[in-house]
Amino acid sequence: MRVYEQYIIGMLTNLVNLPLSRIHNMIRMFVPSDDKDLSEAELQRFLSRMVEDGKIEVSAGMYKLRAQA
Repeated sequence: MRVYEQYIIGMLTNLVNLPLSRIHNMIRMFVPSDDKDLSEAELQRFLSRMVEDGKIEVSAGMYKLRAQA
């Protein structure tokens, strides 16, 4: 999951904010996967953990990097 986290942070750094479906589609296209794809529900749970850890935030269904103080 570390690869996913790094990729998500990179996406949000470059594209500022994205909805779950776009993050999921980009991961499916660009992140090398083993024999199983990450489902959208699994990705949503992972993004929720990133929100809880203070790495990203979500508002109106759009994910973005958490503003640093």
